[in-house]
Amino acid sequence: MELPNLIDGGVFYGDFGWMRNNICWLVGELDGHEKYQNPTMTKGASTLKVLSNERLRESRITALRIPVMRFSFADVMNNARFKTILDAYGVPRAIEPGYECRGRPFIPSGVAKARAEALRRWPA
Repeated sequence: MELPNLIDGGVFYGDFGWMRNNICWLVGELDGHEKYQNPTMTKGASTLKVLSNERLRESRITALRIPVMRFSFADVMNNARFKTILDAYGVPRAIEPGYECRGRPFIPSGVAKARAEALRRWPA
């Protein structure tokens, strides 16, 4: 999901994005250890710098008045827990006519295998 950076310019990408109640967006972030440790993903930055950048990015997303829902791969693998998280944030899971984005997360190209697994295991 592409989001504008109102403060610094440019764009951010969220792992997932949903429209709730047909008017209110929610960004979902799948947290994993690889993005903090894999040199290909960190582009040489320290774990502290990656975490700092992530917090700043999330702050810029909330400047758009869009909440961010964080979840782990362990959450995704536990259907009952993941359903509870989705319900707590009001994530829709039923497609309604006229709202193509309802119930289907927007996923940017090049997603990790874990994100594909998260979508495959989506609780109804």
